[in-house]
Amino acid sequence: MNYSRARSTVLDKRTERLLAASLKKDAATHEEALLGLIKEGADLETIARTARERGVSSLVYRALRFYVPVDKIGERSLQSLRVSHAASSAVNEYYKDELVRVLEHFSALDIAVIPLKGITLAHRLYGDIASRDRSVDVDLLVREKDKDRAGAALKELGYARAPADEISSYEWCHTFHKPRARMIELHWDITMMVRSTERIEGLWEGAEETKWEGVSFYDLKPEELLLYLSAHLVNSDSFRKLKYLCDIDRLIDKYGNDIDWDALAEKAVKWRLRGSLYAALKVTDSIFDVNFPKDILGKLRLSLPKRIFITTFANKRVMLRSRFRRRLLDSFLSYILFEISEAGSFKDHVNVFKRVCWPPREIMGKRGYLERLCSGAVRYLTSMLNI
Repeated sequence: MNYSRARSTVLDKRTERLLAASLKKDAATHEEALLGLIKEGADLETIARTARERGVSSLVYRALRFYVPVDKIGERSLQSLRVSHAASSAVNEYYKDELVRVLEHFSALDIAVIPLKGITLAHRLYGDIASRDRSVDVDLLVREKDKDRAGAALKELGYARAPADEISSYEWCHTFHKPRARMIELHWDITMMVRSTERIEGLWEGAEETKWEGVSFYDLKPEELLLYLSAHLVNSDSFRKLKYLCDIDRLIDKYGNDIDWDALAEKAVKWRLRGSLYAALKVTDSIFDVNFPKDILGKLRLSLPKRIFITTFANKRVMLRSRFRRRLLDSFLSYILFEISEAGSFKDHVNVFKRVCWPPREIMGKRGYLERLCSGAVRYLTSMLNI
């Protein structure tokens, strides 16, 4: 190994440590550590670029702005983060008014709705709607019996439903578009494949009415919110976004003492979310050293092979350094990881294999399916070439 290669490896580790330190909820207490990493040569341009790509530019900007002098971080790096944070603040403030209009309309029609992630979550966990950077869509959860009424309500507000990409048996949300507004995904379930009536009913039972910006809607209680955030992390391409781990870290920091961890483990098992919860807690703890009772991991009763499989992909290295495994997740395993993690029997595993290798003819005939398959293959090959 030549010197430049070795130096690059050390630099990556310094940059990783600086990024993780600046994302901690108590970054104010890490001023000396932040300054030390910068003096050691942490790559600030990489920090700024990674923060923007991974949805945490506002959090990183706040940490470096308040606790690191400008002459220590470099004006160019700080400026790029400042611009990103200002843009997120302005855009989210603009779209907040549209979200309030949608929620008010649903409330007037007596349609129960739970906003998932987005602006309301940023306000709840961070106290600032710009903290989670910009989102490309708005996720709203309604009861399945209300999905048609909710869709009609969105159309009354000027939204148009986009063509469905999935067959009806796989549908778990409908997508709506409107000019100069964020896309809205209207969900009646939180997963596409491994369905559980008990889970979705349990989430609604664990929701309570709240009010924000003068409008009433439902919000998940801490235990249910943690389960949802865990499922979302594992059930999509969210491994590329560090902000979802920050959400889990902030949630546990704010509500950890109020969470009934034994009840949480029981819900995770009954709702087929124990693999997701295990993965989310493990990877978040590896980066942020989260304060939660570690014995809950054993109470999830995962087999050794499944624990090995999950931690192969849900770990600090994958999130921060391993482009190959992260791109593999983004390309192919985003839904498969969730399904395998939650499969409870040999039959479940066989069904996962059948859905992946022999999907229904209706799916094979869809243009969108072939496009996604080809796109995933291209991303996979690209990731191998760029290792």
